[in-house]
Amino acid sequence: MFHAVIFSCFFSLLIHMLWTFDQLVRLEHEFYQGNWRKDGKPNGFFWTARENANRKWLWVGFRSYFARDRCLFAWMLSSPLWIKEDEKANILIRRIRVSYILIGIVWMLGVVNLVFWK
Repeated sequence: MFHAVIFSCFFSLLIHMLWTFDQLVRLEHEFYQGNWRKDGKPNGFFWTARENANRKWLWVGFRSYFARDRCLFAWMLSSPLWIKEDEKANILIRRIRVSYILIGIVWMLGVVNLVFWK
């Protein structure tokens, strides 16, 4: 029973974090087009920009997904100026960071549960 609770919490938080990241990338694409291009035209996890969808999947896909992963990692550590200046973007990045921390806590609870309470 406890395994199911941990499993569902973990994946609920993960989906929430990825969905929130998509909202942040979509906001950057819509209102900060120059920054979005400078960041490598990242797609989200569930969202693809129209510019990226109209090209050959393999080439644009890899570049865009590498850009997505690079942005997620970089934004976890520090916020670019456009995020700091935009109130909605600031809220979204805080949600992503809190979700990431909670995912780590739930993951650790799962590991402790598996190791000590078989």
